[in-house]
Amino acid sequence: MKTKIIMVGIVAAFAIVGVFAQPGENSQIAALVKEIVNKAKAGDAAYFAPKIKGYYKEAETNLVDMSSQAARGRRPLYRPGSETNLVDMILRSGMETNYTARCFFTTNGTGRLNYHYPEKKCHFQIDLVKTNDTWTINRIWFCR
Repeated sequence: MKTKIIMVGIVAAFAIVGVFAQPGENSQIAALVKEIVNKAKAGDAAYFAPKIKGYYKEAETNLVDMSSQAARGRRPLYRPGSETNLVDMILRSGMETNYTARCFFTTNGTGRLNYHYPEKKCHFQIDLVKTNDTWTINRIWFCR
């Protein structure tokens, strides 16, 4: 009985925040996922770098900034090589075939591809935003 109540609550919560894609948006998301996967297959880490939360051009070599954040007990948002790790995670994740189960939308034109997927050693989220009727990557962040 508890399980049924929990499942009903989860479905209701998803319906409230608009988790289910609207007709026509599936093809846009599919195209964006195809672009992401193709960039990962090509090893195009530079495509992902500016989208990673905390990235700025000098961050690649700014070890002093990283050390000061670590000294304050905060993990740096961006670490050199994060984009290469992301490419590997995208390839391991199976995003090309399983993105529909890991894609969530809100009612305000945002969404996310959620890959907190420990069994495949993936721990990233791609935040999406819809601008001018087109879905794009807003930012990428790591949960670990």
